[in-house]
Amino acid sequence: MLTRALDEGDDTALTQAVGERVAPRVGGGAYATALVDALGARGLVRVAAHLPAGGGGVTGRAGSGGSGTGSTDPGVPLACTWTSLLATATSSPLWDEGRREALARDLTSMVTVTGDLTEPDTLLLPLGFRRLLTADQDPLTTAIVGTQAPGAGDNQALDSEGGRDPLVLEPKFLASLVRGVMAGETGATTGGLRVGWVEYARLTTTAGGGYSNFPEDAPREVRARYLLYDPLAAVLTAAARTPATVLDVLAPPVSGPDPRTLGPSRRDTVRRVLATRVDGSLWAWVAARAQKAGPACLEALAAAVASASTLRYRPTAPRTNLYEEQAAWLTEQAVVTLAGVDATAWTPPARRAAAVVLANSVGDLWDVATGGVYARGYQPFYRSLPVAWSGRHDVEVTVLLREVLTDDTALAVLSRAVGVLSARHLLSAALTARAPGSWAQAEDTPWKAAHAWLLVVAGRGATLEGYLYAACATGRGVGEDEESPAAGVALTALDQGLDLHGLDPHAPWRPPAAPARAARAVTGGPSLTSQDLGDSVAYDLYHTLLLVMDRTRLLPDEAYLEPPDPFEDETDDQPPRPWNADWMYQDDQDHWHLDPDRADNDPDGFRTWTTTHPVMAATTSGRYSIGTRYDQGVSTQGRPPARHGPGIPPGQAALALLLTAATARLVYGYSHTYQRRAQRHWQHRRARQRRRQERHRHQH
Repeated sequence: MLTRALDEGDDTALTQAVGERVAPRVGGGAYATALVDALGARGLVRVAAHLPAGGGGVTGRAGSGGSGTGSTDPGVPLACTWTSLLATATSSPLWDEGRREALARDLTSMVTVTGDLTEPDTLLLPLGFRRLLTADQDPLTTAIVGTQAPGAGDNQALDSEGGRDPLVLEPKFLASLVRGVMAGETGATTGGLRVGWVEYARLTTTAGGGYSNFPEDAPREVRARYLLYDPLAAVLTAAARTPATVLDVLAPPVSGPDPRTLGPSRRDTVRRVLATRVDGSLWAWVAARAQKAGPACLEALAAAVASASTLRYRPTAPRTNLYEEQAAWLTEQAVVTLAGVDATAWTPPARRAAAVVLANSVGDLWDVATGGVYARGYQPFYRSLPVAWSGRHDVEVTVLLREVLTDDTALAVLSRAVGVLSARHLLSAALTARAPGSWAQAEDTPWKAAHAWLLVVAGRGATLEGYLYAACATGRGVGEDEESPAAGVALTALDQGLDLHGLDPHAPWRPPAAPARAARAVTGGPSLTSQDLGDSVAYDLYHTLLLVMDRTRLLPDEAYLEPPDPFEDETDDQPPRPWNADWMYQDDQDHWHLDPDRADNDPDGFRTWTTTHPVMAATTSGRYSIGTRYDQGVSTQGRPPARHGPGIPPGQAALALLLTAATARLVYGYSHTYQRRAQRHWQHRRARQRRRQERHRHQH
């Protein structure tokens, strides 16, 4: 019936057949493999090309003819049903590896080799190829759906009934598709022929013959149609549906001993070795191809790597993660590749997906901004972070950030990640200082020693935020003393990341950005200069520092109480009185605490407490060092990136970087006053508090 409907050009009958006959049985392996064999590669693609776009047309219905779980629920678009058919067939044990590879070769040959234009639907083959693999979903949406599936973080993608996601294509089949596209395009180019999908695109666009294999000067309307024709974009979009699939396709490990069969000491060694033993042959071609293929392929590549970056976490019980090293390798390679993409190819979805990749590599960004190497850290927090990149990529990271952070959503994704990193670092450092026998507890005043160390930790977060915003300002062409609403976006997102509510100090590190965050609406903020932003960042980090010290009981009880009145009779037996009864309280064990929500609603009172209370005032001068570290991050980013030429050894460049940062910090110390910084900060803090109260009144 499907073949007859295709031959007669009856799209209505075709749609009805897929919805009523195929959908109820699409989850059965025997049915799916038999139908795919009967239709062949061309028939599969032709049917996909003629199905209604998006969610239109007759939709799948629940049925009982299949033996597995498929896209059969009411309301499922037919494009999903057809993709599910292919997924069921390629993952069925009824097919061996040879059959899957043969189908992949047949599919890719149709879009890489120019066919007979007199045959039916030849010009629709690239469109059908894309819809067959992607179910008519764009790359970022595909990555969002895949990483939100239950169990996606455990290298699986489950449907609502606990079975396999019906749209996930078999990884080896996808890898065969990439190899097929690579072989077909390389062969055509070597032979002086036009690549099939490029020729079809030329013939179906009004722009005419301005096409070459990978045009740089093609008209805009032609480049916009890449999404409909580029087969590599379709394959990458299909891979983005599950993080593990992306890594299986683009960064498969080289075979070696299974670390799970070794002892603890050898296991760690083997894992480190295997981290550098990734088969990057497909990635090398995909990276070179994507750098010059246009916006659609860039969006698909960025979304695929964003999906894979969600596996950047250490395997801790009960969740396993066999892909940590591969995810670190792929994100590192992707950052270098994306930094070399022409600025004209970038789109908002590509920038946002790239921001997810960078946010999930926030520890590596911290290394670039501060000059540190977190992988060498011995504190528990550093050991909780995922495997680091194999090296520093200061130039590439700088170039990429300046492009990506021109988008507000991307800026919010990254600033929030800085907040998450800083909050967890502060909490971990405080717990370490609070532990019996720690270096802080050995000091005469343990809380002051802990406070001094936490200032250093908060300063590192400020350095990273300064580095990011300086990149944002440079990319947007914002002057040093120029106000920009982007600063408000960054500050709002940083505050969200610093939120301690629900933060489990003993929970393992998880990537701070899922692809879904790249699709969220951004809440803006006030227009600020970089200096104003630095003031607010310094306050917010210090505010979080004090809340962390309160939560871990590092602050002495005297800090919460009114100081004794020198004119009051010392023999009077007066109960202790809190400095501020509105946001200070005593627990059941008579320990004093802050109420963070109420304290946040009283910024003036909080400021008075931190600056005039005898215990807290002793630390006043130290808190402004956080602002100094923000300026250090700005100065690190402010220099124009230049690749090392043969006459500039990297070691000398690193020394120049260190000396420049030290000089900037010294000059700052002599050119600014602490009181001026504090006054400007509190003005902005009160303004933000008024806006928060106004929003609260409108909501209620």
